[in-house]
Amino acid sequence: MAYKHGVSVSEVATSVLPSVDSPAGIPVIIGTAPLGMGKAENVNKPVLCYTYA
Repeated sequence: MAYKHGVSVSEVATSVLPSVDSPAGIPVIIGTAPLGMGKAENVNKPVLCYTYA
């Protein structure tokens, strides 16, 4: 009785479309910051920033 050793690879077609290239760089940052660095009423609220300031 033979046993296949090693790795075997096969490709399957998918219906998932690749992402569209955008000429603009749109950074999306999701994370947390220390609570002592900001106001308590802003905890767990999304913030939209247009500038670094």
